[in-house]
Amino acid sequence: MQSNKIQVAKELIDRNGGMEVLFHSAFPELDLAIKRAPAQVPCPKTGEGNTRFRLFRDWRETGGGRTNDEVMADVIDLVAYLRDMSKGQAADWLIDYFGGNRDIQVPNRVRRPVAYCSEAEVSKRIGHINKLSAKAVSANRADPVRLYCQHRRIDFPVLPSCLGYCEDTYHPILKTSLPAMLAQVVNKEGLLVTHHRTYITHDGYKAPIDPEVQKLMMPSASTPNGCAIRLFESLQLADGSYAVALSEGIETAMSMTKVTGIPCWAAISNTILERVELPDDIRHVFIMADRDLNQAGYNSAVVLMERLQRAGLNVEIYLPPEEFRPGEKADWNDVLRDGYPHLFPYYQEAA
Repeated sequence: MQSNKIQVAKELIDRNGGMEVLFHSAFPELDLAIKRAPAQVPCPKTGEGNTRFRLFRDWRETGGGRTNDEVMADVIDLVAYLRDMSKGQAADWLIDYFGGNRDIQVPNRVRRPVAYCSEAEVSKRIGHINKLSAKAVSANRADPVRLYCQHRRIDFPVLPSCLGYCEDTYHPILKTSLPAMLAQVVNKEGLLVTHHRTYITHDGYKAPIDPEVQKLMMPSASTPNGCAIRLFESLQLADGSYAVALSEGIETAMSMTKVTGIPCWAAISNTILERVELPDDIRHVFIMADRDLNQAGYNSAVVLMERLQRAGLNVEIYLPPEEFRPGEKADWNDVLRDGYPHLFPYYQEAA
């Protein structure tokens, strides 16, 4: 089982000197991030930018880090990211790196829980989140957001209430303030954890800045794993249970609902998509996966599907069809914008 080999891989790391030894020996591209942790450094995978990646403060225990828009919660996620692998492949790679012994006994250890961040940092982050919330206005009162949605073909008579707009949203990397569409990121209980920011222009286009930093999630006071942007209310079915679709991006989620009427929530990134936690009354899930050249979107969708199926949910995965932009990466908003709504599952012609 995948979960068992992940435990074996982590045990082998512990037995062979820990994260620091592994990273220095097998991943020299992380040397600068180790030296400057937890400060931001260029992306270790591409070498691009100056502030695109950082290791977590507890990286020696977890092996985790993050890019500007993707969280790698532990060493398995990080290896998968750096080597363009699935989590299972990353675990296999690590086991082979340490000699290939898959039969070791993994002790049942009680590990000291590691706080997501210090109490002082929690208070600071909550203050920033509340300050931005107070400055924001409803997306329905913001022409830049309406124009942005129109340009992406995801306009609705009434935009989701979780979307907002702030004229002067601070950009932590560019050290300046820009207009931004805001989206509330909530946990399983529906409580606000942080805001996702899409920096846009007054005429409704993405801000003319590096595409890698056009979308950023505010640092959260608790882990974003398990969270989502709940754009629409879940759909009640005839048997009393509820259904929802899930995607990575906001635009893909709104495209799904626009075309099919099925409510869709956005998980922000493929790694957070894997960990989405749903209310207990949701029993049917449609995963609208991104089609990536390295299959990262599909692989994460499979991880989520398998977890939800083990919990007894009915789950379906949908990728943009191969005949749409063959050989290229694509998401469902691309499908809609290019004029092919009939390629959506459960397409409603009158939508």
